[in-house]
Amino acid sequence: MQFFEFLPGYAAFLLFLPFLFLRRQQRPSKHAVGGLAPFLAVTSLGETPEKKRPLSFWLFLLAYLGATAALVSAGGMNLQAVLLEDQSASVLRASIASPAGHRNHVVVGSATESIQQADLLQAIQRLPENSTVTVWTDLPSPHRLPQWIHWNNQAFLSQNEIRGVILSAQPMNASEWRVHWAKQGAVPARLQSGTWNSEVLVGAAGSTVVSVANIHDGIHLIFAKDFAETEGVGEYWALPEIRIQLPDGANSAWQAAALAAWPSAKLSSGPALMLQIDREREVMQAMTDSLSWSHEPAPEEVARLAQVIRASINAANPPRDAREYLAQAPIDASRFGFSATRDAGLPQVSLWAVLAVMLAAVCAALAWMKIPSEGEANYSEV
Repeated sequence: MQFFEFLPGYAAFLLFLPFLFLRRQQRPSKHAVGGLAPFLAVTSLGETPEKKRPLSFWLFLLAYLGATAALVSAGGMNLQAVLLEDQSASVLRASIASPAGHRNHVVVGSATESIQQADLLQAIQRLPENSTVTVWTDLPSPHRLPQWIHWNNQAFLSQNEIRGVILSAQPMNASEWRVHWAKQGAVPARLQSGTWNSEVLVGAAGSTVVSVANIHDGIHLIFAKDFAETEGVGEYWALPEIRIQLPDGANSAWQAAALAAWPSAKLSSGPALMLQIDREREVMQAMTDSLSWSHEPAPEEVARLAQVIRASINAANPPRDAREYLAQAPIDASRFGFSATRDAGLPQVSLWAVLAVMLAAVCAALAWMKIPSEGEANYSEV
């Protein structure tokens, strides 16, 4: 592939070979013998004048430079293959190596982003117009995709399809959690925590109150036996163990405010406000300085405390995006305005490149005519 990309440069180098061959032909086409003309050009001091390069040399050099510039310009119009890699969480979980042989890589998404077909098609729109694209993703191929876009998701088809996912869980009180879920609508499933089981979940998405006796049990999304060969990714939600330390001397009303922010939290007292998520501790010194702990909290202070606590917990346990776990219906690629074909034909060649070719042709023709006459002065015919 690299050889063909540099082929115009190699061709430009070969343009100079005819000139080297012609410059070796110093004699006229007729048979000739040497005369005295070369000796008459010698000066009286016995020194020969400095030889100057003939006009044909400069003409051919100019032709060579013009042709080289035009070829290199045309070479830049060659189609280039681009590998567009979906690096979203579902692709990374599959751990399938991307195809080799591509020099140009464009990465879309990350482990924390949900990438959809529209995101990949928009990334293709931003590529140069002379690109052919291979898309490496686990998403299904859009409808009406042009032939120059190769949607490579064959390696992912053997992966077990995820049937459902727990999206998030928030405590309602010390023993009950509000759980948001999504699943394939026709697949029967239940939520389970320890020995507690929910009713059969109806529909493709919803929320259910789950009774949690032991926070370490977490919450499972359980499918009927016909659909439960293995536990899929996203079918379990680990419940975080939260401890909130309030500053010493804080008004008792702050305990109620802290529990309102996270009802399952365990409270304690200490030198400063501190939030512990499982085993990770975070000291919030700035909050200690700005809140009036010795007095009953104002409504805006309660809201501020709740916002900071929930933001920290949700950052450590972010909600899941159902689009990264459940199959999505293909979209129509024709609405993105892609051309049916892509080539590097002459209409893409710039005007200055055409003028360079014409100038090179004229200079080469003049050089060709000048070479024989430049050699006649050094020979005489018999």
